[in-house]
Amino acid sequence: MPSAIDLRAAFLACLRAHQACEEAVAQALRADQSGGVDERVGALLDCADVCRTTATFIRRGSPLAGRTAGIAADLCERAAEACAPFAGDGALAACAQTCRRCAAWCRRLAALDIERAA
Repeated sequence: MPSAIDLRAAFLACLRAHQACEEAVAQALRADQSGGVDERVGALLDCADVCRTTATFIRRGSPLAGRTAGIAADLCERAAEACAPFAGDGALAACAQTCRRCAAWCRRLAALDIERAA
């Protein structure tokens, strides 16, 4: 069973990643004059949505939080990779760093297999 500290850290990391991805999407859309949504924006939106869901699952003690944390970790890594080429852009660079931290916490939570412990 994960400790309260681990759960809190994963919860906060997910909330921060959600927020960072939302801010990075807004920045990317402002910078894109063509009005198109590229693969990077899709990766950021996927990450934001699953991180928000994972935070919600952690908050309410869902036995599926470990599963969504594993998916969130994958999507956080994908979002970080999508932002990496834009290291000169503050919002995208911050998002990449935040997503990498969240991925690490989510991997840790996913490895604890909370569903079985519940």
